[in-house]
This record gives sequence, structure tokens and C-alpha cells, in this order.
Amino acid sequence: MLDIPAPTSSAYPQHWLAAALPWAQVCQLQGSGLLQLASGATTKVSAPLRQALQDTAATARTIVVVDKAGAPWRLRRAAGKPSDLWLLQSLVDSRRIALQNFRSAFAARLADSLLHELRNPLNALGLQCDLLGRTLKISTNADVLAQVTGRVSQMKERLRDLLERQNSMVGLWLSAADPEVRLELATLVDETLRLLRSYGSQREVRLQADDLAALRDVATPGDGVAIRIVLIAIGLLAIDSAASAGHTDDDAQVQLQTTSSSAAAAVLEIRAQFTATTLSGELQFAGFDEWLATLALLLDESPIELSHSAASSSIRLRFPFEKSSPAISRR
Repeated sequence: MLDIPAPTSSAYPQHWLAAALPWAQVCQLQGSGLLQLASGATTKVSAPLRQALQDTAATARTIVVVDKAGAPWRLRRAAGKPSDLWLLQSLVDSRRIALQNFRSAFAARLADSLLHELRNPLNALGLQCDLLGRTLKISTNADVLAQVTGRVSQMKERLRDLLERQNSMVGLWLSAADPEVRLELATLVDETLRLLRSYGSQREVRLQADDLAALRDVATPGDGVAIRIVLIAIGLLAIDSAASAGHTDDDAQVQLQTTSSSAAAAVLEIRAQFTATTLSGELQFAGFDEWLATLALLLDESPIELSHSAASSSIRLRFPFEKSSPAISRR
């Protein structure tokens, strides 16, 4: 049975009211319960909750309710008519499905941009190998051999970069959500930038990273997979916004920087001209506020604070300091 939370219960985060309800059940208020139109199952509701749902003029568009175990659910009035239709979903399912949807959409989009960018370096490496082979056949000069050695080093560095991009993509697809696993935050940000630069270069948008040293030796608090998805989501929207802003090449950029706001936390700030018009695509949101609230929902199980400043056109992530240990993976 679903009920209205007791007045003495702790206040819930405000982003719960705005976050998306992906694939939620469509229900109709009938008698003493909510009839799920797809399955035909009925979820019972308390008398106070039923009365609140019937008063469509006074009831907010989204309300937070609890089940017998005290777990939070959300009810959101469905758009349009009739007015007795509601979307119903547990908060756990909202978070799980949103993470899954983000992950699938981002992996597909970033894989496409990465494969596009890989063509040039792979062709260049093939040409370099042919050139090196011909050079070694016709010369034993020490200077020429030294030049060849330098080219080999460049090829190795390029291959290392391609391998790290591949590993980052595999991690995006396959990393299991586990709040017990800790990653060095600087490593996570670096992996995210590695993925996003390919996407940004296709759209003639530069990613500029400054003062990231504050993230060194700081462990990710909470689920590293969710944090990675949130970073990618903000980065993709920032790039799309910059690309659609009618820019010149000189000012088409997304800036990342960190500041230590206190002795206990580091703040990662992502600056761009964020625009809600770039939210269309694989994932549909009612607007920027719903998108931002859904990202905050993904971070519920971590102490990270997410905020947006319209004045500075930036999104800030505040990470409490948790010093890394030898058990922290730097990959």
C-alpha cells in the first residue's frame, strides 16, 4: 500500500519532484487503488492519499509517497485528459532505468564519434610503417636511424592513446555499478575528457581543462559508474550547446576547472552556454530542469552536490575529499 509520508519524516530532496520517470507505469485511480493500465494489477493506496489524488486542483503535479517498507515512490499526473491518470514509479527504479538509458545512449553516440576519429590515426600509422620500412632498407646512417626511432616512439604514444580510448569506451559499456569500488577522481575526469574530445572535435568545439590537480589522490565518493555518466552527460550537453550557439572557432569551447572551496571539498566547474534546445536526441526530457534533476537523482547515493548557475552559465559538482589509498584504482 502507498501512503503519504508522515509529517515527522525527513524532508526529501527537491530534485525528486522534477526528475524524469522513465518507463513509468500509467495508472488510473479506481476505488481504493491505482489500476496499472498495462498489466491490470492494482496498487492499493491509503485513504488520505486517495483523497489527495482526487483533489486534482490542489494536488501538486508530482508527489512523493512511501510503501509499507518506507521506500519512496513518485506519482506524477499524466499530461492531458483524463485527469485521473498518474505515472507511478519507485525511486529505485527511476534511478536504475535512467542510468541504463543514459548509458546506452551515450555509448552509442560516443562510439560513433570515436570510430570516425580513429580512421585518420590508423591510416597515418599504416603510412608511417610503410615509410619506416622503406627508410630502413635504403639507409644505415645514424641520423636517419635516430629519426626512425623517434617516429616509432610517436607511433607507440598514438597507439597507447587509442588503447586508452578503447578501454574507456569498454568501461562505459560494461562497468558494474558498485558503490564499494573507488576510483581516483582525476583518473575518472581524464577518461571522460578522452571520450568527449573526439565528440567535440567533430563539432569544432574545444575542451579546455585547467587546474585539475586538486582532484589528484581524491577518491570518487559513491558509485563511480553513476559519476562517470553524470560527467559525460554534462560534457555532451555543453558541447552540443557550444556547437549550436552560432559561435566562431575562437570562442567555441567548454571549460573545466577545479577550485578548492574548503579544506573538505573540491569543486569541478563546467562552463558552457547550456541551452535546453540541445536536449533532443536519444533521450527526451521535458526541459533543462528535468534533465538536471535526473542527473542529481543518479548521484543520490553519493555525497556529491550538483548545482547550476545561470549567471555564470556553469554546472558545478562538489566532491567531498576522500583521500585515496593503495586500494584505489588508477587504471
